[in-house]
Amino acid sequence: MIYLTLNGQWRLNISVHNAKVRENREILKDLINVTFFPAKQQLAFCSNDESPISSNRGNYVELLHTLAAKDERLARHLESRDIYCVFCLLKHNSERFNCSNR
Repeated sequence: MIYLTLNGQWRLNISVHNAKVRENREILKDLINVTFFPAKQQLAFCSNDESPISSNRGNYVELLHTLAAKDERLARHLESRDIYCVFCLLKHNSERFNCSNR
């Protein structure tokens, strides 16, 4: 009896994990598509101020939030991450390695 209960819980855990993996794959596809758009159009990815209170946070962040307005899954993902912090780190690293002047 205990084995059957554990086996059922194990199947449930695997099912939940597989659902999260599928969702993460779909989010990753969205992020890749958003990355390709500014690159294909030869647009700048970032702006001078990408903070949440900025009126223009750059093409990449603005496009992400535009798509998130229509995609609940992407909106949840963006809310659960500190996107501003990630972009600050990317900008800091590009300045540190002088990538923007190449």
